[in-house]
Amino acid sequence: MSEAMENNSEAIRRLEPQPKRGTTVTVDVSAFGRNLNLVAPSHKFLRNDSLWRLNNIYEPALTVQTLAPSGVALDIGAGFGSFAIPFAVQFPDWTVYCFEPDPESFAALSDNIVLQKLVNVIALPFAVGGDAFDMPDNPDAVLAAVNGIASGSQAIEPLATFLPLRDFSRHGVNLGYIARGTDLALDFSHFQAPTLSASFLKSLAPRFLKIVAPNSEVMILDALKDCEIDHIIGETWSYIPAALIYGDAKGLRQSWVPRAGIPLFSLRRSANPEGFEPKLDVVVAMYNSRGYILDCIAGVLNPGYSSNASPRAAPVGF
Repeated sequence: MSEAMENNSEAIRRLEPQPKRGTTVTVDVSAFGRNLNLVAPSHKFLRNDSLWRLNNIYEPALTVQTLAPSGVALDIGAGFGSFAIPFAVQFPDWTVYCFEPDPESFAALSDNIVLQKLVNVIALPFAVGGDAFDMPDNPDAVLAAVNGIASGSQAIEPLATFLPLRDFSRHGVNLGYIARGTDLALDFSHFQAPTLSASFLKSLAPRFLKIVAPNSEVMILDALKDCEIDHIIGETWSYIPAALIYGDAKGLRQSWVPRAGIPLFSLRRSANPEGFEPKLDVVVAMYNSRGYILDCIAGVLNPGYSSNASPRAAPVGF
């Protein structure tokens, strides 16, 4: 085995769940109409940061987007699965590929996949980058490994032996914050992780991208610019040229990507209504009772409707 392969094998061992790892807690996660008990890292920042994005970015974004019945989703920076797990439970015909280089978050993510008995979530303990900096020595082997994982004919671990090790920094207090590079403040510690260029994910034909990858956003979006992506949600720590999301990019590109710390600065885009039949979308809070929701819809569609009418009937098509 070459020195590079030995180094990468050691890296994957560091990233895989270890018998002696940080303690975990159980959290209640409510999203996409599902209430789930998930395993999360004990560090408050690791779990609270993920839950904040779920409640303030991911779920609100999807309430105004039209989701296809099935497809492939990429969750880059998956954390413990606060987005991927309820999404996969609610939409079982979607396949979700999760990428998470932090070992504690990856361990919790793997536990949640098993606990929820999900067969449509594939977790990979790698970082994701772009062609300019992360092209492997043997791209054909990497592409074959990715396609083998997708078909179920190959295990995940061997892929690490082909991936380059790249430098990342982990915040010393907010342990879940991992950024590309080493030229950060003194309160960051350096580590290396096997890194997969996003261009090798094009063969998966993704239609959905959820991205939390500080300092790697531009290279990832550039690598995926030719994919017919319908949904892009996440958070960014660097300037993203709008042309990488809109421009000549393929797919609907419905987007909601706010700037970290400045949520009013967001890349947002709704689907082009051209070609759609004129219809009325009624958005309601799903924590209300079914009867209350029916009353709201009936009141909009049927002038003069009274909720005192008995029995309560659903509007046509509901």
